[in-house]
Amino acid sequence: MIPSEETAKKIFGQRAKRYTISASHTDPQVLSKLVELSAPDKAWRDNSKGI
Repeated sequence: MIPSEETAKKIFGQRAKRYTISASHTDPQVLSKLVELSAPDKAWRDNSKGI
């Protein structure tokens, strides 16, 4: 693994719990806007569900 990947994983690991309680990361309106702005294509596969 390249150093920047290792660093990113380490930092994310240290901060991961904060994402579950962060107002902006758990607010349905904010998350909906994020999805809207990312403009996901319905043809994209949902790898999280293995489909």
